[in-house]
Amino acid sequence: MDFYNSIAKYYDLIFPYKPIQKQFVEQHAPSAAKLLDIGCGTGDLAIALQQAKHSVTAIDLDTEMIHKATQKLSDVNFLVENMLTIDKKFEKASFDTIFCFGNTLVHLADRNEIKAALGVQKQLLKPNGSLLMQVINYDRIFSKKLDGLSCIETNEIRFER
Repeated sequence: MDFYNSIAKYYDLIFPYKPIQKQFVEQHAPSAAKLLDIGCGTGDLAIALQQAKHSVTAIDLDTEMIHKATQKLSDVNFLVENMLTIDKKFEKASFDTIFCFGNTLVHLADRNEIKAALGVQKQLLKPNGSLLMQVINYDRIFSKKLDGLSCIETNEIRFER
């Protein structure tokens, strides 16, 4: 995760908080839900959900991302954890809703790791809980023979991928 460590100080400029993500989570989570944010980055979504009266635990594999998140002074439980082993940290059926947004899931090495991560997440969900995922459609990228993802550009930063 050296890449994310290298962009940590610019992360909020490159990937600013999007209120629509909070709205999406709240549409699928009960009131005052216990939430798990997998791949939280610098924590803005987790903080917004905590401020909306949810109980939020947020994990990221990158130490610098979690450091930046904890500097934002919130009640979110930020942890450096691996999505493949988070079941060792929490009891089964601990969360009402688990979400994994951004490009987090695709950092796993292969289908076996993805299957393992989803199995861990299933164990951590309460009965009738919701698992919310977002992934980039790489099939589209490959079929159109695109050589990269779109550039992110603001007044403060230009991020080419």
